[in-house]
Amino acid sequence: MEAKTLGRIGRAFLLIGLLVCLWGQLPPAVATTSGERKVVVLTMERMALEEWATGKLPNLTVLMDRSALGLLSLRTVGQLTTEKVYNAIGAGGMVPAGAAARWAYDQDEALGVQTAGEAYRHFYQKTPGNGPVHLGVPKLRAEMAKAYSYRCGRLGQTLREAGLHTAVLGNCDTHDRINRASVLLAMDEAGRLDLGRVGPALLTRDPAFPFGLRTDYRRLLLGYCQVRATADLIVLTTGDLERLERYRSQLTDPALAKAKAGTLRRWDMFLGRLLQEVDFGTTLLVVLVPTPPDVLIQAGERMTPVLFCGPGFGQGLVYSHSTRVKGLMTPADLTATLLDFYGLPVPEDVDGRPVKVLPGTVGELLKAHRWWRNNYRQRWPILTGYVALLALVFFAGLAGLSFYRCRWLQEGLRRLALVLLGVPLALLLISWLNPYTPVVTAFLTLAVAGGTAYAITRLFQNDLHRVAAIAAVTALVILVDLLTGAHLLKGSILGYSVMLGARFYGLGNEYMGVVLGAVLMGLAGLYDVVNRPSRRVLLLIVAAVMACVAVLIIHPRFGANVGGGIAATLGFCLALLLFAGKRIRLKEGLFLLGITVIVVSLMAGLDSFTGYGNTHLGQNLKLIRAYGITAALRIITRKWQMNNGLIAATPWTRVLLLFVLALPVIFRRPSGLLKRAFCRYPSFLPGLKACVGTALVAFLVNDSGIVVAGTTMIYGGLGMFYILLGEASVSEGDRLAAKTLSTTGGIGLGD
Repeated sequence: MEAKTLGRIGRAFLLIGLLVCLWGQLPPAVATTSGERKVVVLTMERMALEEWATGKLPNLTVLMDRSALGLLSLRTVGQLTTEKVYNAIGAGGMVPAGAAARWAYDQDEALGVQTAGEAYRHFYQKTPGNGPVHLGVPKLRAEMAKAYSYRCGRLGQTLREAGLHTAVLGNCDTHDRINRASVLLAMDEAGRLDLGRVGPALLTRDPAFPFGLRTDYRRLLLGYCQVRATADLIVLTTGDLERLERYRSQLTDPALAKAKAGTLRRWDMFLGRLLQEVDFGTTLLVVLVPTPPDVLIQAGERMTPVLFCGPGFGQGLVYSHSTRVKGLMTPADLTATLLDFYGLPVPEDVDGRPVKVLPGTVGELLKAHRWWRNNYRQRWPILTGYVALLALVFFAGLAGLSFYRCRWLQEGLRRLALVLLGVPLALLLISWLNPYTPVVTAFLTLAVAGGTAYAITRLFQNDLHRVAAIAAVTALVILVDLLTGAHLLKGSILGYSVMLGARFYGLGNEYMGVVLGAVLMGLAGLYDVVNRPSRRVLLLIVAAVMACVAVLIIHPRFGANVGGGIAATLGFCLALLLFAGKRIRLKEGLFLLGITVIVVSLMAGLDSFTGYGNTHLGQNLKLIRAYGITAALRIITRKWQMNNGLIAATPWTRVLLLFVLALPVIFRRPSGLLKRAFCRYPSFLPGLKACVGTALVAFLVNDSGIVVAGTTMIYGGLGMFYILLGEASVSEGDRLAAKTLSTTGGIGLGD
C-alpha cells in the first residue's frame, strides 16, 4: 500500500509541477531595428552617480534630462578593475582580464625594433587591417579558457561579420604605463579595429596636470569627425580621471580636488562640442562610466552610471530582463543593446538582454542606489553577529548538555535558541522599514524575533511544535512574498545583495536555504501531530506542498534558483521516503534522480521558450548549446571554484562546521539523550535526516552551496539543541525525583 501511495505522490508531484510551470508564462520581448545606425560610446572613468546629479556639469545635466539613465552592475572576477569591465562588454559575459588587457597600439608605434603592426603579423599570422591592434589577445584567451566559455572581442567580431566598422580613439596612458583597455570593447576576436588612434598622438602636455600628460580634447573631437562617416561603432576614451586615480596616492587632497575639477570642466566642454556634431536621428550616444573611484570600490561600491540618448531612448530609466530591476543593467546587457540597436541577433554566448526604457527620474535612481548601498553595508555586521550568536548556542549548548545541574544555563540557551530561530523571519519583516544603521537593524530584529518566540511559547507546549511553528510561519511568509513580487526579499539583509550583483531577482541562496530547512522542520512538526491512521492522507498533502514549494523555487518567474530547485526536489523526496519509513536503497535513489531530472527538464523547457531566458539556467543552457560539453565542464569548474572560495569567506561555513562537530559529542555525552529525544518526538529524526541530506545536496549543486547548506541547518541544528536542552531538563527532573523516592523507601531508578 505504501508503494502505491508513493507512486501516486510521484505522479501528483509531476502534475503539480507542470501546472505551476505553465502558470505565469509570459511571451518573450522582441526588439527590431531598421535603417543605418551608428553608436558613439563616450567613456568617463571613475565617476559616481551622485557626482552626475550635482548639476556642476551643465552639458551633462542637459543631456540627462532627455536621456535614458541606468546603473551598470559591475560584478567581476576578483578585484574590480576598468580592464575587466571593458573585457566583459566586449565578450558579453563576466570574464577575467589581467595586465594584458592594456596592450593595444597604433600600428605605427615602435615596439623595440619593430612596429606594432609588424609584431601583430608575426604573432597572429594575420593582416592587421587599418586601425589599432591588440597584442594581448592570446594571454587573455588563456586566462578566460580556464573556466569560462566566453570569447574576448565577441561584440566586435559580430559587427565585423555583419559588415560594420569599429573605431577607438584615446587612451588612459600615464607617464609610466600604457593603458588602452577600451580597445577590448570594440575589437574583434583577433584584436583588430578598422579605424582609430590609441597612441600618444591624442595626448597633450599640460604642466598644470599631474605628471604633465592629459587628453587633447581638440584632437579627440577632430578624430571623431574624421572617422564618423566610415565607422559604425566609435569609442571615445577621455582617460584623465583614470590617470588621476592612478596618481591618487601621490597627490594631496587639495591638489587632487583641483585637478579633478579642471578635468571635469574640460570633459563637460568636450561633451557640449560633441553634442553639436552627433546626428541623434541615426546615432545612439552612450556615456559610460566603467568603474567608480577606488575609495568607493573599497567601500563596496559596484555600480556606475550609464546614459543612452538617441533613437528609441528617450527620457526615463533603463530596464533589462537580466536584472528585472528598473534602472539596473549588466555589462553584457550593454553588449546586447548595441547589437540590437544595429538590428543584429544577440549570440547565444552573450549573457545580456537588450534594455528598454521605462518612466523614471534620476531622483528615483538615486533613492534606489542609496537603498542598495545601505543594504550591502549592513550585511556583514548583522550576519556576522547572528552567526556569532549561533556559535554561542552551539558551544554553550554542549556545555549545558554535559552538566545537568546548570539549569539556568539550559533554560537561558533554550530561550536564546528559540529567538534565533525567529531571526530570518524578523529580518524579512523589518526590511520594509529600511533601517539605516546596523544598531537599529539589530534592535528591531531581536525585538521581532523575541516577540515571535514569546507568542509561539504561549501558543504551544510541545518543544517540537514550537520549533515547527516558527519554521512553518517563516516558510509561509517567504513563499507568499515570493508569489507577490518578492518585495520583502529584495530589501532583507539576509536576502541577495543587488550591490554584489550575484542575483537581482527571485530567491537568494540564504533565504533559499532557510525555506528548505523551515519547510522540512515545519512538516516534521505537522507529521507529529497527526495520528498514525491518517498519515497516509497526510503524506499526499505533504507531497503536494513540497511539490509546490520546489517548483516555486526553481520557476524562472518566481524563485529562479536552479540549484535550489534541485536541492528541494531531492531533499523533499528524501523526506517523503523517510516519513513513510522507507530505507534509501538503489530503487529509491533512482526514483529521486528521475524526479529531479524531470523537474529540471520542465524548467529548462519553460526557460527556453518564454521570456525568462536570462536566468542562470537559461544562460548556462545557451552556453552549452553554443559550445557543447566543453561549456558544461567549464560551468561545473567555475561553480566549484566559487564554492571553494566561499568556504573561507562566508560566515555560514562556521554554522555548518559547528553543527558537524557537535553531533559526535551529543551522541556520546550525555549518554542516551539524543535517543530519548527521538523516542519522545519520533518525527523529528526523519526531519533532521532530511535537513542534513538536503544541505549536502545543496552544497554539491549550488555555486554558493556552503551558504545554502549553512542556512538550511539553522532549523535542524537550532531545533535539535532546543529539544535536547528541554530533554536534558526533563531527564534531570526525573533523576532527582527518582533519587527522592529511593531515599524515602520508594522504588529508585538509580543515578
